Amino acid sequence: MMKRSLLAIVFLALPLLAQNTVRVDCSANAQGDVRKPVIVEVTVTNSGPEPIQGLAVVRFNPKVSSADRRQGGMLDVQELRQPAMVGPGEKKTLNFSTPFESTSSFKGRKGSFRASNITPTGEVTVEFTGRFDAAP
Repeated sequence: MMKRSLLAIVFLALPLLAQNTVRVDCSANAQGDVRKPVIVEVTVTNSGPEPIQGLAVVRFNPKVSSADRRQGGMLDVQELRQPAMVGPGEKKTLNFSTPFESTSSFKGRKGSFRASNITPTGEVTVEFTGRFDAAP
């Protein structure tokens, strides 16, 4: 009886696993002189047989104290969104111009970067993640 239950669960879950055909990768870049704007690249890959449409989203979370966070502004969690359509088997890269700046150059930074224009705190680590919200 236990084997039948496990098989039933596996067969019921297979269609759900097959629908997971979108992959999202994101990295931050800052290039230039003195204060550099931070750009986040989000690459959405569709490995499924159908085109997908939706919103690419980057979420930023500055790591500041609760006292700083009460002041608002760029200290709060923020999200940037861009609409995207990705064909079957395609990869699409979207560039997000962020409100953050850096005093150093970097390319391909994953997960976090240091922003220098968050006041009054000064240089702050900003964590970021990307996702793709498919349209229903």
